Amino acid sequence: MIEAPIPFDEELRLKNLKDLMVLDSEAEKQFDDLVLLASQLTECPVSLISLVDKDRQWFKAKTGILLEESPRDTSFCGHAITQEGENLFTIQNTLDDERFNDNPLVTENPKIRFYAGQPLVTTSGKKIGTLCVMDTKPRSLTKEQEMSLQIISSQAVALMELRKDVVRERAESLKKISFVSAMSHEIRTPLTALSGYIEILSDESTEEERKKYGTYFNALKSNSKHLLELVGNVLDFSKLEVNKVDVKKDKLNTQSLINHINNVFKLEAEKKGIDFEITADNLPKFLETDSTFIKQIIINLVSNALKFTSKGFVKVALFYEDSTHKFTVEVEDTGPGISADDQERIFYPFAQAVEGEAKMLGTGLGLNISKQLSELLGGGVKLKKTELGRGSIFEAWVVADTATKPLKIKSIVEKKEGSLEGAKKVLVVDDSPDNRFLLTHFLKDSGISFDEACNGQEALSLAGSNKYDYIFLDMQLPDMNGFDVFEALNKNTVGEIDPGVIAFTASSTEKERQRCFEKGFKGFLSKPFSKRDVSSLFGL
Repeated sequence: MIEAPIPFDEELRLKNLKDLMVLDSEAEKQFDDLVLLASQLTECPVSLISLVDKDRQWFKAKTGILLEESPRDTSFCGHAITQEGENLFTIQNTLDDERFNDNPLVTENPKIRFYAGQPLVTTSGKKIGTLCVMDTKPRSLTKEQEMSLQIISSQAVALMELRKDVVRERAESLKKISFVSAMSHEIRTPLTALSGYIEILSDESTEEERKKYGTYFNALKSNSKHLLELVGNVLDFSKLEVNKVDVKKDKLNTQSLINHINNVFKLEAEKKGIDFEITADNLPKFLETDSTFIKQIIINLVSNALKFTSKGFVKVALFYEDSTHKFTVEVEDTGPGISADDQERIFYPFAQAVEGEAKMLGTGLGLNISKQLSELLGGGVKLKKTELGRGSIFEAWVVADTATKPLKIKSIVEKKEGSLEGAKKVLVVDDSPDNRFLLTHFLKDSGISFDEACNGQEALSLAGSNKYDYIFLDMQLPDMNGFDVFEALNKNTVGEIDPGVIAFTASSTEKERQRCFEKGFKGFLSKPFSKRDVSSLFGL
């Protein structure tokens, strides 16, 4: 056996190969299809897209062979990339060639007798590997078959170089998402303190102070809420833009959905003096769909309607068509309406109406997010009707089958919140003194005693020497991840009472909620939080 010589441009060749970011990547159908096509056209049982690395040849795609890679020193492809030019490298009978007749790949399995390798040449002119076909019997290829291998190898290289651009763009997008996510957490932390202290000042001020400063308190509350909405919408939009969102079908209890929407918006509508109504027609008890997406679609549409309506009503109507499996939501308001010019742009990201009341409010993302989520569920969103000065009707629809099996409700409103009655002693774990103060202050008249910890190790120490009914656990502590603390608490709990752990977090996503409950958390309190949020959690 004669080993292939090292190419003169080996260093640059290997750099070009690594820059493609394809080595050790997952199998991909486009490449698998190419080797299958090569095998069929040449009538050879084995075909590979083989990439020649420093000490190995690794197979990006293969058919007719189980190996994932093999040593470079025994490879046929190593010879193919060192020949002059870019022509097909062919060995009609390996037993007649001194370079290969005692090669382990010839004398042992897979007992190669025929080999043809078309170099994979990048746009930089580097041979990074081959598209090769092999057989266990001597043979030759026709001119047409040789041309087919040349064409397929060119397509393989083009696909790899296109893939590199896609991978890089996705990596950049994921970096942006990580940045936006981190910024969301960082903004929510001071926003928690801001909204909490505003609530304390408002609730504990005298009647005279409320008359004097009430307008300022309301303005601060409104702007805090607006900032929180903006942060959430930007994060959702960023994830959708890079397809970092997966559809996860579950069983949606439609009555629970109606109750949830009513609970979220009824009080807000009453505060604005607006009538709020939800109706349903031919609605199955259970639907099979992504319940998280459905809730977010409806909440975005209703939130928009309430935001832009200063008098009159907001009505939500739910329908289901048995023949088409179409679940439809209509949201009608008596807001300012939308001009003909604005109707063309309202679904664009960051687009806002420019006329009337609408120009004063809104992030410009809610409608775009609802539209993208609806489309993921086989539907869409449209402006059904609008009239300036008289209001608008938006319609969202998705395709959803009816579900016959009972839904195992995981809603924190129905099963988790309001279930912590009777707590006597609570541990609050958070590195922010403001968060610890606000939580304990909102419960100062509850008769509950509190201990505080500012990191994971301190929390474990206190939990090991005290009996707590509940532990509020920040999920991003300076020394430990919240899930790691939770796991350690479960292992090291001392005493007769196992404390229920409440996720105390700046994350507000449904995915994070579900993850916490699946791990065994007893509740979830998102920051910023209000006195009402905390009180309802304890049934006060």
